[in-house]
Amino acid sequence: MKVLAPLFAFFALASAQGLTIGTPKKGQRIPMERPFTVQVIKNPHIISSIEVALTIGIVSCPQSSGCPDPSNVGEVLYQGPYRPRPHRAGGNYQNFTVTIPFDEDLIGRSQLTVNRFFLIGAQNGATLQSYGVEIDTFPL
Repeated sequence: MKVLAPLFAFFALASAQGLTIGTPKKGQRIPMERPFTVQVIKNPHIISSIEVALTIGIVSCPQSSGCPDPSNVGEVLYQGPYRPRPHRAGGNYQNFTVTIPFDEDLIGRSQLTVNRFFLIGAQNGATLQSYGVEIDTFPL
């Protein structure tokens, strides 16, 4: 079992570094009920992965407790395939156009969440990776 510990740590590190949100940026103001682009970047991996699915969601960040863990998807804005393509600038990514519906609970500080489900390694181990970025949402 001691031999496997470094291997599990390696997989955890690889998956933790595998995803970022290019846009919107932290603190960006996003109007509700208006489409905007979410750029999901797949960072280079040492090992290959097979993409299964992706979700993009929005969840409010209460002032008293802060933003929840990004694995809490919240209101689903997108659910479906993730097929990042190589680009000259910015690496491998895919853009998604989503719209935040009007919801009084989402006005102000919110977290845009991205959850990526993929298979990794020779045994195709199922992996879920979560990432979030705080944004400021407002009604039009």
